[in-house]
Amino acid sequence: MTAIAPHMTFYLRDYLAKQKDASPYTRETYAYSFQLLFNFASEKLKLPPSSIELEQIDAPLITDFLEYIEITKGVCIAAVIVTNSQPNLLSGSPKCAGVSSSCGA
Repeated sequence: MTAIAPHMTFYLRDYLAKQKDASPYTRETYAYSFQLLFNFASEKLKLPPSSIELEQIDAPLITDFLEYIEITKGVCIAAVIVTNSQPNLLSGSPKCAGVSSSCGA
């Protein structure tokens, strides 16, 4: 099994900051998103976040996490992904009905 914490540290501190020159706000936003994911995974897997292994973050866990975010945060994931140039992509998502107008799409 592969410990994920060192990879996340590298991604946030080195890759985003140094190689991609991402702004501090962008790095903070990414860190918060990963914190939400790892807290969710921690509860679901009954492990402390620091013990989560890369192989445990699978498609079903991510799907459950995205549904959790939609319900608890009121965020439609499809609306976050869609750009203003593709507002018709939201029309097929029953969970995101009417969201396009609130996203500026």
